[in-house]
Amino acid sequence: MRPDWREHVAAMIVGRSRLDGALLAGSLSLDPTQQLQIYRDQYLLRVPEALGQDRPGLCALLGEAWEPLCQAYLLAHPPRSWSLEHLPYALEAFLVEQGAPTQQIAMCRLDEAVQASFFAAAGRTPRPDELSGLPALTLQPHVRLLRLAVDVHVFRSAVLGKQ
Repeated sequence: MRPDWREHVAAMIVGRSRLDGALLAGSLSLDPTQQLQIYRDQYLLRVPEALGQDRPGLCALLGEAWEPLCQAYLLAHPPRSWSLEHLPYALEAFLVEQGAPTQQIAMCRLDEAVQASFFAAAGRTPRPDELSGLPALTLQPHVRLLRLAVDVHVFRSAVLGKQ
């Protein structure tokens, strides 16, 4: 068996390579290629949901168009990591490549900035002796100042506030 069999199977599931059942034994009801197709179908059904949790504003903005967009994105930019955290790494660039409307690109940027705050490190906490004077006020390192051409934050707040 190939030493990189897991990577080979993962590449088939995410669409980077053609389905080839040579690594699987099959079952009584399915041949190996059919087994792999089930995994690929499940991948394409479940990953858009995971992406939607990381980009909830964009998901809400697109509505029924979200899933087809995700499937096209995943075929163009299959995951390079086992972690879902890195899944949307190229989504904004993909939207730009596809000529998406400004509102969708802005929402993607806003979602990305919000999501980054959950994983970012915090800045240094001031010491008590520093508070007796006027310490310099600084933003946390993960804070991003966004200049967006459209007010997508209003839509995002309204939609996510109802959940």
